[in-house]
Amino acid sequence: MALSNVKNVTTAAPAAAPTTAPEAPAAAPKAGKKGNGNAENFRNLGASLRAKMTEEEKTLEGSKSDKVAFVCTLGDPSRPQKRRSNGQDKPSLQVVGYALKILEDMEVPYAPLKQGFTSMVDCEPIQWKPAKAGETVYLNNLETGTLISQPQFAGSFTGEGTSVSLSIKFSSDRPDPLPILQKNGEGSIKENMMPIAENKGTETAKRWEAKEGFEKFSVLWVKKSAGSRGSAAARKKNDAPKDLAAAFAAFMNKKNA
Repeated sequence: MALSNVKNVTTAAPAAAPTTAPEAPAAAPKAGKKGNGNAENFRNLGASLRAKMTEEEKTLEGSKSDKVAFVCTLGDPSRPQKRRSNGQDKPSLQVVGYALKILEDMEVPYAPLKQGFTSMVDCEPIQWKPAKAGETVYLNNLETGTLISQPQFAGSFTGEGTSVSLSIKFSSDRPDPLPILQKNGEGSIKENMMPIAENKGTETAKRWEAKEGFEKFSVLWVKKSAGSRGSAAARKKNDAPKDLAAAFAAFMNKKNA
């Protein structure tokens, strides 16, 4: 991607966003030991923002969820993990982003991790770049959260028969919300994960380098200095991605203000 094709923006939404941006919260919920409580507060914030939407904004909400298709998660092979499947532990990797197939021309966010980043949402300011229909893009967590929280997607991608939704994680050692995707239906979202680096060293002295096409993730392998219920219940559950999307969009509006 040439930087000449990337443009700066000062808000979290591209041209397709509603004309009236949601009010930004005074501050994102502070992380604590009980992440579920923070996530619930964050979702409630989104619900309150959605309650103020105009009829035009409601019509736009989720209208293009089928224009982006989930392909797979992107994994960091230097950080192996386990995932639970059918009651058994299976080898996996830390998720550092997502591969998405763009099904119509649009703009996608570009915000690589900062040098010396302190968390997976410690990224450069959001920019937007054009993506063509049929193109597969590789986005980190923050970029993915920024895209899927746009009103026209409203927290869900449903293209080509696979449905994924936005979820938010909080941590006591990370002040900002971490956007992640979760798969709707059977199977783990970590199945068919794509490792994005390869070991250029030895088994005892590993030296990880980004594979071709994933150079923007190279900062991951730079050593850091030492300093650094009923129908109502069902409806509420179905609205969760939309509520989270509204809250995360407001968070990004405030962050980039």
